[in-house]
Amino acid sequence: MSASPRPTGVPTWLDLMVQDVERAKTFYGELFGWEFEDQGEDYGHYTIIQKDGVPVGGLMAAMDQQGNPVEADSVWTLYLAVEDIEKTVADVQAAGGNLCMGPMRVPGSGHMAVISTPSGAAVGLWQAVEFSGFELPLKPGTAVWFEAMTSNFDADLAFYRDVFGWDIAWMGAEGGTDEFKYVTNGAGESSVAGLCDAHMFFDDGRSYWRTYFMVEDTAAAVEKLTAAGGRATDGPEDTEFGRITTVPDPEGATFQLQQPL
Repeated sequence: MSASPRPTGVPTWLDLMVQDVERAKTFYGELFGWEFEDQGEDYGHYTIIQKDGVPVGGLMAAMDQQGNPVEADSVWTLYLAVEDIEKTVADVQAAGGNLCMGPMRVPGSGHMAVISTPSGAAVGLWQAVEFSGFELPLKPGTAVWFEAMTSNFDADLAFYRDVFGWDIAWMGAEGGTDEFKYVTNGAGESSVAGLCDAHMFFDDGRSYWRTYFMVEDTAAAVEKLTAAGGRATDGPEDTEFGRITTVPDPEGATFQLQQPL
Protein backbone atom coordinates (compact mmCIF):
# COMPACT_ATOMS: atom_id res chain seq x y z
CA MET A 1 0.00 0.00 0.00
CA SER A 2 1.49 3.33 -1.00
CA ALA A 3 1.75 6.02 1.63
CA SER A 4 -0.52 9.04 1.45
CA PRO A 5 0.36 12.17 3.43
CA ARG A 6 -1.24 12.36 6.86
CA PRO A 7 -0.91 15.43 9.04
CA THR A 8 1.52 15.30 11.94
CA GLY A 9 -0.15 14.22 15.17
CA VAL A 10 -3.00 12.26 13.55
CA PRO A 11 -3.48 8.62 14.71
CA THR A 12 -2.21 6.41 11.91
CA TRP A 13 -1.52 2.90 13.27
CA LEU A 14 -2.12 0.56 16.20
CA ASP A 15 -0.40 -2.55 17.32
CA LEU A 16 -0.76 -5.07 20.10
CA MET A 17 2.23 -6.68 21.85
CA VAL A 18 1.50 -9.97 23.64
CA GLN A 19 3.19 -13.02 25.07
CA ASP A 20 0.94 -15.53 23.29
CA VAL A 21 0.18 -14.51 19.70
CA GLU A 22 -2.02 -17.52 18.92
CA ARG A 23 -4.18 -16.91 21.98
CA ALA A 24 -4.60 -13.27 20.94
CA LYS A 25 -5.61 -14.31 17.42
CA THR A 26 -8.29 -16.59 18.82
CA PHE A 27 -9.62 -14.00 21.25
CA TYR A 28 -9.77 -11.04 18.87
CA GLY A 29 -10.79 -13.16 15.92
CA GLU A 30 -13.84 -14.42 17.79
CA LEU A 31 -14.66 -10.98 19.24
CA PHE A 32 -14.26 -8.77 16.15
CA GLY A 33 -14.06 -11.19 13.22
CA TRP A 34 -10.47 -10.12 12.50
CA GLU A 35 -8.20 -11.87 10.01
CA PHE A 36 -4.42 -12.13 10.48
CA GLU A 37 -1.61 -11.99 7.92
CA ASP A 38 1.82 -13.09 9.18
CA GLN A 39 4.56 -11.00 7.53
CA GLY A 40 7.13 -13.77 7.84
CA GLU A 41 10.43 -14.42 9.56
CA ASP A 42 12.18 -11.38 8.04
CA TYR A 43 9.72 -9.16 9.93
CA GLY A 44 9.81 -11.12 13.18
CA HIS A 45 6.44 -12.66 12.28
CA TYR A 46 4.78 -9.29 12.75
CA THR A 47 1.13 -9.87 11.84
CA ILE A 48 -1.20 -7.44 10.07
CA ILE A 49 -4.74 -7.43 11.48
CA GLN A 50 -7.50 -6.96 8.91
CA LYS A 51 -11.27 -6.60 9.03
CA ASP A 52 -12.97 -7.46 5.72
CA GLY A 53 -9.70 -6.78 3.91
CA VAL A 54 -9.11 -3.41 5.60
CA PRO A 55 -5.94 -2.97 7.73
CA VAL A 56 -6.89 -2.45 11.37
CA GLY A 57 -3.52 -2.74 13.12
CA GLY A 58 -0.67 -5.08 13.96
CA LEU A 59 0.03 -7.95 16.33
CA MET A 60 3.42 -9.12 17.58
CA ALA A 61 5.10 -11.19 20.24
CA ALA A 62 6.94 -9.24 22.93
CA MET A 63 10.60 -8.97 21.95
CA ASP A 64 13.57 -6.61 22.20
CA GLN A 65 15.06 -4.69 19.28
CA GLN A 66 17.30 -7.67 18.50
CA GLY A 67 14.28 -9.94 18.12
CA ASN A 68 14.75 -11.82 21.40
CA PRO A 69 11.63 -12.78 23.39
CA VAL A 70 11.11 -10.72 26.55
CA GLU A 71 8.70 -10.74 29.47
CA ALA A 72 6.63 -7.57 29.17
CA ASP A 73 3.12 -6.34 29.85
CA SER A 74 0.75 -6.87 26.96
CA VAL A 75 -0.35 -3.52 25.59
CA TRP A 76 -1.97 -1.70 22.69
CA THR A 77 0.23 1.08 21.26
CA LEU A 78 -1.09 3.96 19.18
CA TYR A 79 1.15 5.61 16.56
CA LEU A 80 0.86 9.26 15.53
CA ALA A 81 1.88 10.37 12.05
CA VAL A 82 5.02 12.50 11.69
CA GLU A 83 6.77 13.96 8.66
CA ASP A 84 10.36 13.80 9.99
CA ILE A 85 10.87 11.27 12.76
CA GLU A 86 14.37 12.44 13.73
CA LYS A 87 13.17 16.03 14.13
CA THR A 88 10.09 14.91 16.06
CA VAL A 89 12.21 12.87 18.48
CA ALA A 90 14.37 15.93 19.11
CA ASP A 91 11.22 18.03 19.64
CA VAL A 92 9.84 15.41 22.05
CA GLN A 93 12.95 15.52 24.20
CA ALA A 94 13.08 19.33 24.15
CA ALA A 95 9.43 19.45 25.29
CA GLY A 96 9.92 17.19 28.30
CA GLY A 97 9.17 13.80 26.76
CA ASN A 98 11.45 10.79 26.51
CA LEU A 99 12.56 8.40 23.77
CA CYS A 100 11.68 4.80 24.68
CA MET A 101 12.63 2.95 21.47
CA GLY A 102 14.06 3.73 18.05
CA PRO A 103 13.95 5.50 15.73
CA MET A 104 14.24 2.51 13.45
CA ARG A 105 13.50 1.75 9.82
CA VAL A 106 10.83 -0.78 8.92
CA PRO A 107 11.91 -2.00 5.47
CA GLY A 108 9.36 -1.31 2.75
CA SER A 109 7.05 0.58 5.11
CA GLY A 110 8.47 3.56 6.99
CA HIS A 111 10.21 4.62 10.21
CA MET A 112 8.98 4.14 13.77
CA ALA A 113 9.82 5.10 17.32
CA VAL A 114 8.10 5.00 20.70
CA ILE A 115 8.23 7.98 23.02
CA SER A 116 6.61 8.99 26.30
CA THR A 117 4.90 12.26 27.12
CA PRO A 118 5.70 14.41 30.19
CA SER A 119 3.07 12.46 32.15
CA GLY A 120 4.57 9.13 31.08
CA ALA A 121 2.05 7.99 28.46
CA ALA A 122 3.71 5.85 25.79
CA VAL A 123 2.84 6.62 22.17
CA GLY A 124 4.39 5.61 18.87
CA LEU A 125 5.64 7.77 16.00
CA TRP A 126 5.20 6.68 12.39
CA GLN A 127 6.88 8.31 9.40
CA ALA A 128 5.27 6.71 6.37
CA VAL A 129 7.31 5.78 3.30
CA GLU A 130 5.38 3.02 1.55
CA PHE A 131 2.71 2.27 4.17
CA SER A 132 0.48 5.00 5.56
CA GLY A 133 -1.25 2.93 8.26
CA PHE A 134 -4.74 1.79 9.05
CA GLU A 135 -7.98 2.74 7.39
CA LEU A 136 -10.89 3.98 9.48
CA PRO A 137 -14.17 2.96 7.82
CA LEU A 138 -16.00 3.54 11.14
CA LYS A 139 -17.72 0.16 11.09
CA PRO A 140 -17.92 -2.73 13.58
CA GLY A 141 -14.55 -4.34 14.21
CA THR A 142 -12.52 -1.20 13.47
CA ALA A 143 -11.19 1.66 15.59
CA VAL A 144 -13.44 4.70 15.88
CA TRP A 145 -11.76 6.90 18.52
CA PHE A 146 -8.47 7.44 20.36
CA GLU A 147 -7.85 9.35 23.58
CA ALA A 148 -5.01 9.96 25.99
CA MET A 149 -5.91 9.56 29.65
CA THR A 150 -3.43 11.81 31.44
CA SER A 151 -2.42 12.37 35.03
CA ASN A 152 -0.87 15.74 34.10
CA PHE A 153 -3.31 17.48 31.78
CA ASP A 154 -1.58 20.85 31.47
CA ALA A 155 1.84 19.36 30.67
CA ASP A 156 0.50 16.92 28.09
CA LEU A 157 -1.75 19.56 26.51
CA ALA A 158 1.27 21.79 25.88
CA PHE A 159 3.27 18.78 24.67
CA TYR A 160 0.77 17.64 22.01
CA ARG A 161 0.24 21.24 20.89
CA ASP A 162 3.94 22.12 20.64
CA VAL A 163 5.38 18.83 19.34
CA PHE A 164 2.56 17.61 17.11
CA GLY A 165 0.81 20.85 16.24
CA TRP A 166 -2.52 19.82 17.68
CA ASP A 167 -5.39 22.17 16.89
CA ILE A 168 -6.81 22.39 20.41
CA ALA A 169 -10.61 22.44 20.74
CA TRP A 170 -12.15 22.41 24.21
CA MET A 171 -15.11 20.24 25.05
CA GLY A 172 -17.35 22.43 27.16
CA ALA A 173 -16.04 25.67 28.62
CA GLU A 174 -12.68 26.95 27.40
CA GLY A 175 -10.07 25.95 29.98
CA GLY A 176 -12.34 23.31 31.46
CA THR A 177 -13.36 23.08 35.10
CA ASP A 178 -11.88 21.49 38.21
CA GLU A 179 -14.13 18.47 37.58
CA PHE A 180 -13.74 18.11 33.80
CA LYS A 181 -11.07 18.96 31.26
CA TYR A 182 -11.13 17.44 27.78
CA VAL A 183 -9.75 18.68 24.48
CA THR A 184 -9.68 17.26 20.98
CA ASN A 185 -7.27 17.67 18.10
CA GLY A 186 -9.64 19.44 15.73
CA ALA A 187 -13.21 20.47 16.43
CA GLY A 188 -16.50 18.65 15.91
CA GLU A 189 -16.55 16.15 13.06
CA SER A 190 -12.98 17.16 12.16
CA SER A 191 -11.63 15.91 15.50
CA VAL A 192 -9.27 12.93 15.35
CA ALA A 193 -8.18 12.28 18.97
CA GLY A 194 -8.80 13.45 22.52
CA LEU A 195 -6.92 14.32 25.69
CA CYS A 196 -8.72 13.70 28.99
CA ASP A 197 -7.77 14.95 32.44
CA ALA A 198 -7.96 11.65 34.31
CA HIS A 199 -5.74 12.28 37.33
CA MET A 200 -8.64 11.59 39.69
CA PHE A 201 -8.98 8.04 38.30
CA PHE A 202 -5.35 6.98 38.87
CA ASP A 203 -3.92 5.53 42.05
CA ASP A 204 -0.43 5.18 40.56
CA GLY A 205 -0.29 8.38 38.47
CA ARG A 206 0.09 6.45 35.21
CA SER A 207 -1.08 7.87 31.91
CA TYR A 208 -1.95 5.95 28.78
CA TRP A 209 -3.72 6.03 25.43
CA ARG A 210 -6.86 4.04 24.85
CA THR A 211 -8.65 2.95 21.69
CA TYR A 212 -12.37 2.47 21.04
CA PHE A 213 -13.46 -0.34 18.70
CA MET A 214 -17.00 -0.30 17.36
CA VAL A 215 -19.36 -3.23 17.95
CA GLU A 216 -22.91 -3.75 16.72
CA ASP A 217 -24.22 -5.04 20.05
CA THR A 218 -22.45 -4.61 23.38
CA ALA A 219 -24.26 -7.47 25.14
CA ALA A 220 -23.33 -9.91 22.37
CA ALA A 221 -19.73 -8.67 22.37
CA VAL A 222 -19.42 -9.05 26.15
CA GLU A 223 -20.81 -12.58 25.90
CA LYS A 224 -18.19 -13.43 23.25
CA LEU A 225 -15.27 -11.96 25.15
CA THR A 226 -16.32 -13.67 28.39
CA ALA A 227 -16.45 -17.03 26.60
CA ALA A 228 -12.98 -16.31 25.16
CA GLY A 229 -11.41 -15.51 28.54
CA GLY A 230 -11.93 -11.75 28.77
CA ARG A 231 -14.27 -9.65 30.88
CA ALA A 232 -15.80 -6.20 31.08
CA THR A 233 -14.33 -4.13 33.92
CA ASP A 234 -16.32 -0.92 33.47
CA GLY A 235 -19.72 -0.30 31.88
CA PRO A 236 -21.62 -0.65 29.72
CA GLU A 237 -22.39 3.06 30.15
CA ASP A 238 -24.63 5.00 27.81
CA THR A 239 -23.13 8.34 26.77
CA GLU A 240 -23.75 10.89 24.04
CA PHE A 241 -20.98 9.12 22.12
CA GLY A 242 -22.50 5.62 22.37
CA ARG A 243 -22.59 2.72 24.80
CA ILE A 244 -19.06 2.44 26.20
CA THR A 245 -17.47 -0.60 27.87
CA THR A 246 -13.90 -1.08 29.14
CA VAL A 247 -12.37 -4.47 28.40
CA PRO A 248 -9.03 -6.15 29.17
CA ASP A 249 -8.06 -9.05 26.94
CA PRO A 250 -6.86 -12.38 28.45
CA GLU A 251 -3.34 -10.93 28.97
CA GLY A 252 -4.60 -7.64 30.40
CA ALA A 253 -4.25 -5.27 27.43
CA THR A 254 -7.20 -2.89 27.70
CA PHE A 255 -9.45 -1.29 25.08
CA GLN A 256 -12.95 0.11 24.82
CA LEU A 257 -16.04 -1.19 23.08
CA GLN A 258 -18.31 1.43 21.50
CA GLN A 259 -21.82 0.66 20.32
CA PRO A 260 -23.55 3.51 18.48
CA LEU A 261 -26.91 4.43 19.98
